[in-house]
Amino acid sequence: MDLEKAITIGLLPEIDPDKVRFIGNGSLMGAKMSSLTNRIRKDVVEVTKRMTNFELSETLSFMNNYMAALFLPHTDMEQFPKLKALLEARKALRQKTLSNPNMGG
Repeated sequence: MDLEKAITIGLLPEIDPDKVRFIGNGSLMGAKMSSLTNRIRKDVVEVTKRMTNFELSETLSFMNNYMAALFLPHTDMEQFPKLKALLEARKALRQKTLSNPNMGG
């Protein structure tokens, strides 16, 4: 996955790339661990006993945020200040290049 592109389209929050560590399929690793280790399997059973469920689609604020986040790039650019600045700089450069054909491009 290209981290910069994932942030650009809003797939990931705007984060420091140095803090990202790719682990592959983490759910598959967890499933293998729980199937091979009795201690982990017991932990899984205990966690599932404490789980609760509530319907997010019945929460208006969640649905508003969810619907806004469906669009790529994200519709609330204020949540992506670095990306906003990058896109504005690219737009300015593109406009400058188009208005001056002698510039590289």
